Amino acid sequence: VCSTAAKRLTNVYTSTNSSLWGDNVVAMTADDKDVWMAVYNKGLTAFNIDSRRFTNYTLPVFSKVGDIIWTLCDSHDGNLWVGGRDILVLNKTTRTFTPVKQLTGCGVQSMSCRGKVMWLGCSKGVYKIDKATHRILKHYDTSTRGMSLSNNSVRYLYADSKGRVWVSFSYDDI
Repeated sequence: VCSTAAKRLTNVYTSTNSSLWGDNVVAMTADDKDVWMAVYNKGLTAFNIDSRRFTNYTLPVFSKVGDIIWTLCDSHDGNLWVGGRDILVLNKTTRTFTPVKQLTGCGVQSMSCRGKVMWLGCSKGVYKIDKATHRILKHYDTSTRGMSLSNNSVRYLYADSKGRVWVSFSYDDI
């Protein structure tokens, strides 16, 4: 992980020279206090911008398939959504995790937050989630009438400012 300031490299952090859990960072997001990192096969790491210290978080495991993280999304309401084999919501104040139990083991690959809604792309299609209640509002897959997906294996998605959700599939089209 590299830090820059004034258009020059200021710090390089690795698992060798810091308490960063590993060197395979697969997703990052930031707020005004922390840079959040998903470290593959390790867990969640927060780098505090002011103190320049790392804090590592072990993920609670709710499914039998493990704790790998693939994606992070700040929902701008004090929570960080952590997606991987399970979907967890971290309260950034209390530093506690809450699972989205209906989606345990769904394999979340990507997330996008727009307004009061969190969009999740996973191995079972696309889910539209109420970010306050964590309730599933809608599920789209290959069998959805009127708006079926060409493939259930969603790799990336993005919810734009006009209300459109852009989806790409593993080994398929947009």
